[in-house]
Amino acid sequence: IQFPTREGRPEPVTNLRGVPYTSNGIFLLWDPPDETNGVIIGYQIDYKPIESIAAQPGADQPSILLRDDARRNYLLSGLKPNTKYRVQVRPRTSIGLSTSPAIIELTTNLTLAPSKPTFTVTQRGQTFFNVSFDPTIMTIPGSVYYVQYKENDQDDQTTTFKKSYTVSNDRTILVNSLEPGKTYTTILIAGDGIASETKSDPQMVSTRNKDRAPRVIESPWFIGIIVSVIVLIIVFAIVCGIMRRKGGKYSVQDKEMLHGPSGYGDSDGKFSEYYRAPSDASMKHSRASLQNGDDRDSMAEFNDEKDRSRFTEDGSFIGQYGRDDKRHTYLVKYDESDGFAN
Repeated sequence: IQFPTREGRPEPVTNLRGVPYTSNGIFLLWDPPDETNGVIIGYQIDYKPIESIAAQPGADQPSILLRDDARRNYLLSGLKPNTKYRVQVRPRTSIGLSTSPAIIELTTNLTLAPSKPTFTVTQRGQTFFNVSFDPTIMTIPGSVYYVQYKENDQDDQTTTFKKSYTVSNDRTILVNSLEPGKTYTTILIAGDGIASETKSDPQMVSTRNKDRAPRVIESPWFIGIIVSVIVLIIVFAIVCGIMRRKGGKYSVQDKEMLHGPSGYGDSDGKFSEYYRAPSDASMKHSRASLQNGDDRDSMAEFNDEKDRSRFTEDGSFIGQYGRDDKRHTYLVKYDESDGFAN
């Protein structure tokens, strides 16, 4: 059966050891505790000088807090040369520090000037560059490091060096607040933290120039857009030419073939009664209707063939029509080529 328990304080670190580092430093190493009793979130380092065995320990130095749970080493710097120190390391969980620390006592070395350091420029920008170095390749490494730099000009005597921040555990120093496109004389300084310092050989380090604003007219995307627009204009012009040529050949005859004569109806606003000629079928139908139908009107009530004088403009037509009178109908057929024919 497994069940979680509440987090508690961890046990002390294991295998704590130290190595004197130059004349004023101690390089510490350790392993994590056997029982963490939770999650390790960091470590705390405390140290104090011990002048002699009989003497009381000196005042404690400010605690060093490491908030990296994976950290397994640290370089104590700025110590006194040839001095004995008591150092303790304790792990930390969210509940607190370990109840008992791991303790060692070491004596720093005599005062020795560090060996000449070397460095490389690992990254450059318009306003900065990084100086990287490796103390382990030095015969006598320094406990502190910093960079001196100045702008390279014609009169080197009038320009003073600027100083970067100082590091002890880091292996890279950032030099920033520089001018773009300038060259700087750069020197790495290795010191013991007291008085002794050793300079590296100077190097000329240049920052990057400002990025030149790209010309839009030379950009590939702009050239592609221009070519696409030209092609579209050419295609549009060709299509317009074809449509214009096709529209010029669309004559009245083509329209009549498409719509037929009936296409010119009353909706065209023309006099269609003078244009459309009656067909033969309509003519025959008219004759048949006249022969078979009752064409008698009020004049057909009178049957007086003899006295035609009664139908004058002076007289009255009422009662003067004969029954035998027949209406004569004249059919007119329009021919488009010959005109009217009776």
